Amino acid sequence: MWKIRLEQQKSGGNEVLIRYREMNEEVHELLDFLEGRPVKLLGRDDRGKCILQTEQLYYFECVDEHVFAYTREGCYQVDKTLQELEEELPGRRFFRCSKSLIVNMDKIRHLESMMGSRIDVLLDNGEHIVISRHYAGHFRELLKGGFYGEI
Repeated sequence: MWKIRLEQQKSGGNEVLIRYREMNEEVHELLDFLEGRPVKLLGRDDRGKCILQTEQLYYFECVDEHVFAYTREGCYQVDKTLQELEEELPGRRFFRCSKSLIVNMDKIRHLESMMGSRIDVLLDNGEHIVISRHYAGHFRELLKGGFYGEI
């Protein structure tokens, strides 16, 4: 249960302070809302259009200039570029891991270093993707804040 307290200031800009015991899904959702991040995305498959929840998404892939979103249920084409998705999706959840892929960090089960400074990623659904050498350094930096061990 959230305790909400409003306070009007005479000067300065608007400010939101969030106090939490644990950085959990509920806090992430609140941050996404406050930052104006979408929690839903429009996709389509052979049955027509559907609404995708961002927490359902495993990764986005660009193939032949078309972007596809992958969930446990299937693959959906989205009418956005990877660049647009990278800017719109929650940054702490979604990571650009190659020129053609954006991965949902919440769906990562296992990581393994590869030759050439790349990282093999095993997702919850059993799929493997590779974080390219170009993006691997930034990925390792992101992990330092909340994970133990060397990747």
